[in-house]
Amino acid sequence: MRTFRMGVPVIVTVCMLLLAGMQDAYAQKKKTTTTKAPTTTQQTPPPASQSAPKMGNSLKDLLGKFKGELTTLGVLKQVEFDYFAVEEEGTLVMYPMSTIKSIKVIKPAEPPAEEEAEEEAEEPEPMPKLDIRLQ
Repeated sequence: MRTFRMGVPVIVTVCMLLLAGMQDAYAQKKKTTTTKAPTTTQQTPPPASQSAPKMGNSLKDLLGKFKGELTTLGVLKQVEFDYFAVEEEGTLVMYPMSTIKSIKVIKPAEPPAEEEAEEEAEEPEPMPKLDIRLQ
């Protein structure tokens, strides 16, 4: 009777392991693809793309385009995968990419013709090219 009590859990465990192994093998067999009969029509390959290679759509790529330019945080000096650095009043400040809330590209506004003479007299303050908002 004592050996029966010890043998039952062992047998149940072995059966469970065997069933688990069989399910994996059955799942692998089930994934086979069906073959289709060859068709007589000739398939042409898709035409090669004539456009320039695309650059990634990551924050690093966007900030990399404006390296050395003035932003609302300062002059963008360094761009890495997980952080970027700006020079603000002679001090290099590093920010993690995860703190960026939004980035807006600012296009320079065309001044009216009347104000062109006034602008030549005084030096205008440089406009930032990127508006970077942090969290």
